[in-house]
Amino acid sequence: MSHGRIASVDDHQHSAIAFLVQHLHRFMCGLGGHDLILKIESRRMALQCVSCPYETPGWTLEDKRRPRVEPEVAQWRVAKWV
Repeated sequence: MSHGRIASVDDHQHSAIAFLVQHLHRFMCGLGGHDLILKIESRRMALQCVSCPYETPGWTLEDKRRPRVEPEVAQWRVAKWV
């Protein structure tokens, strides 16, 4: 005796429709280009399409902050108010 769920015809129709919709989105992206949004994770940033599963390789974010250095101004360029 099996207690597993038996897939109905309705389930197969829904999965077939989902399959077709997903491939239609990919096809539309191929024709007109991807609709990209910026996706930011804790240590990574990438562009991701909102219409299909496409995602760019992205960039790894590292904390390499340098201390801010003020540029040196030549003395002759400094205005002197007298």
